[in-house]
Amino acid sequence: MRIFVYGTLRRGQHANARMLSGATFVRSARTTPKYTMLDLGGFPGIRVGGSTAILGDIYEADEPTVAALDRYEGVPRLYVREWVYVLGGVCEAYVLARPHPEANVVASGDWVKHTGRGPDCDAEAKRVAESVGAGWACGVCGNQLAADA
Repeated sequence: MRIFVYGTLRRGQHANARMLSGATFVRSARTTPKYTMLDLGGFPGIRVGGSTAILGDIYEADEPTVAALDRYEGVPRLYVREWVYVLGGVCEAYVLARPHPEANVVASGDWVKHTGRGPDCDAEAKRVAESVGAGWACGVCGNQLAADA
């Protein structure tokens, strides 16, 4: 199944390696401008409706990976999987299951740009941790990694 991810599951983000290691990266993509991205604190959510194109990545994932993603994303309480339109086709994505009127809108539709958490921050933190032989935190996002992680 093709799944579109747009937040902490994107390539280089902290949940990617843990949750999508068994999936195959297909390509980066942008949705059609029919959505709204919300900042829910440490992670984003999208809802259908709006005028924002959401930036993300498409992965080909098997059923066990999708089942693990469903648990990670809190389906069906926090998110539901729905078809979204990306330029060049459709994919399933995790869309918010309920309104979040308290959340701030991410006008750019780009979670990485919004948070300033650049790609591969975990890889950089691991490299530094290995070089000093101790645990280390990413200077960009604060993720904690042990030297043997």
